[in-house]
Amino acid sequence: MSAANLLPLPKSPSSISLDPNKDLNFDIIEKQFKFEKPSHLLSLDIRSRNAKIDTTIPEISTKLKSLNAHLTNAKKSQEQEKIDNLQYVYSQLKKYKSVLEDIRKIPFYEKQTGSGQIRPSVFSRPCLIFSDPNEMVERLDLLIASKNAGNDSIEVYNECVEILDKLLNLKLIKKSDHKKIFSTLHAAH
Repeated sequence: MSAANLLPLPKSPSSISLDPNKDLNFDIIEKQFKFEKPSHLLSLDIRSRNAKIDTTIPEISTKLKSLNAHLTNAKKSQEQEKIDNLQYVYSQLKKYKSVLEDIRKIPFYEKQTGSGQIRPSVFSRPCLIFSDPNEMVERLDLLIASKNAGNDSIEVYNECVEILDKLLNLKLIKKSDHKKIFSTLHAAH
């Protein structure tokens, strides 16, 4: 896989941030369907956030099915304005659902307390194996979003560095890009 097929990397360390609210119409998401902004969900503790997402995703799926039925009826009656409106609302709900699913994937790490021998835990991270470089970039984006959301865990930092090093070793990013991203991660750590 060539570097040209990778997702674009940020141009400068100050531009490393992900906006979970990007491209979502909140007149539809908040006012029409009464769902919370993704950025608000990120401010919740991990258990509350995941519980909220776990109840919201099935609600969205139900609403998508209902919209699909309305869309089918509108297509039968050939009401183009109604079709366009329903398609837009449908696409907004699909985007929102996708954002929630991505937020749900943000890893959670517990800080180690005490001393002595380290015991494996549910949260221990296995060796990273990726099927393609885009997967590495997506994972790195997710980890950076986690750090930006306040997760200052050493495990998140180490995984970011590991992915950056792999991308550099595979010659998929330039050394200058590696340094910029690394210095941003290091400054936040």
